[in-house]
Amino acid sequence: MIHTFSSLGIGVPASVNIGKNVVVGHKCFLSSCIIDDDCVVGPGSSIMEGARLERGCVIAPCSVVPPGRLIPAGQVWGGSPASFIKDVEESQRVENYDKANKHVEQSLVLFTLIRVDQWISGSYEANSRSD
Repeated sequence: MIHTFSSLGIGVPASVNIGKNVVVGHKCFLSSCIIDDDCVVGPGSSIMEGARLERGCVIAPCSVVPPGRLIPAGQVWGGSPASFIKDVEESQRVENYDKANKHVEQSLVLFTLIRVDQWISGSYEANSRSD
């Protein structure tokens, strides 16, 4: 779920910004945070308001990044509250990038299959959304 406040009193924009090649696992909660390029957010994690994930960091599954926390570039953090685990290895960076691209490809295929199925069944509407 993506959530934002109408305003934050801590000088942070009340928006959710997600960079390129980011993988966000299922059942995540993102609230008024910034996620830079090439990050991975594990399933079931919560990124709270004002938190910033710098480029290429990894958040372990079921972790909670507290409000205002900065996760430095290229590090793995996890737990509740999230704490430093280790630096991301180069091989993991390549794997994360590949994983992001694979998710995009799979999403496009699934979206296409849904639209074709709707068209075949006669339920496709050009302006409809499939949520």
